[in-house]
Amino acid sequence: MFHHEAGYPIAVTSKDDEGVRAGIRWCFDRMEWGDRLSVWTHLKGNLANSPLLAQLVAQSADVDHVTARGGAFIRGRGPALMAWADPNDIAKFAGRNGNSITALCVVSWNERKLRPWVSAAGPELLGDTDAWRTTTPPLDVLGHDVGYRRLVGGSPSSALWRR
Repeated sequence: MFHHEAGYPIAVTSKDDEGVRAGIRWCFDRMEWGDRLSVWTHLKGNLANSPLLAQLVAQSADVDHVTARGGAFIRGRGPALMAWADPNDIAKFAGRNGNSITALCVVSWNERKLRPWVSAAGPELLGDTDAWRTTTPPLDVLGHDVGYRRLVGGSPSSALWRR
């Protein structure tokens, strides 16, 4: 579900200003001539949650703001900075734009929800990395853990569980 097979580098950064700056810098370091940086948020208004990101989008000609609500299709080739995404958002965005993304950095907002993706994808860690120092505990493969069932999207009666 979270296995990273794309041919581009990935990173995760903390939501504080230091982490957001590190994510922006990481993305710009991976830009080539003609690339565009795409900044993703759920809604257009979410950009106001980070003055750094709002300023970046407003003042940079080679930066686009895309939203989940608008389909999240990026306009050109280049890195993407996903602000406050969860694993499902990341999967949808990467699936729609995989041929155009050259690097992907995710700004965390809820470490608990993002931890399975971080553990499985193994992104470069930026900003305050304290949240990622511990790994995800092993999942109960026998199906006793409700969280595992939600993670794999099945129930004990599904084909996945009968293997």
